[in-house]
Amino acid sequence: MIQNLHVIQRKIDDIGLGLLRSRENKLPVSVQIRAKCDKDNLINCYASDTGDLLQLKNKRVSLLQKCNDDYLYVTGQAEASAENGRMLPIRIFKASWFVRKRDGSVTWFQEKHVYDRIAG
Repeated sequence: MIQNLHVIQRKIDDIGLGLLRSRENKLPVSVQIRAKCDKDNLINCYASDTGDLLQLKNKRVSLLQKCNDDYLYVTGQAEASAENGRMLPIRIFKASWFVRKRDGSVTWFQEKHVYDRIAG
């Protein structure tokens, strides 16, 4: 399982840009970020606007990234220790890497790597 996390973290670093999402009072909150993996089970998210990240502190969040036919979906908890408001660390709960496959006019997603902290 840890090996899957390291592979997914390398892909997160390669893609870089992503969308950090959460729900607040049933309203969706989305922030465009640059993601950089720091250490095991942690992603540092950087945004140009400090106010956007501050509203996500201590919330459950999802990170979405896309590069060609690769899709990454990560869920985690935003930590309270946001440095100077421009960086928000995310503790990873679950991370999935999917690849879009095609056969003629049929398209589907195939799971490539999965990490689940609870399972493993």
